[in-house]
Amino acid sequence: MAKKEKIEDLFLASLGLLISLKEKADKTLEGLLKKGDITKEHLISRGKEAKKEIEKIVEKKVEEIHERLNLATKADIEELSKRISALEKKIK
Repeated sequence: MAKKEKIEDLFLASLGLLISLKEKADKTLEGLLKKGDITKEHLISRGKEAKKEIEKIVEKKVEEIHERLNLATKADIEELSKRISALEKKIK
């Protein structure tokens, strides 16, 4: 099996697992809300907190990948654009 196929199979298996987990979570949540063990507002609050944490983690990982790949930043590109403009003015 080719590497691409293995990656695709892993992705599809992960997606299937996520769907199964979501279905179980939906059933559990529905039961908790019906019993009054938890409120929708509480869940929304926890969801907002989790979202902030996930955004921080993703941002950090993106920065790590960006550094590892040694890609130009927006500031790098802007600086190069200024230098190119200055050079174009000199040769005109």
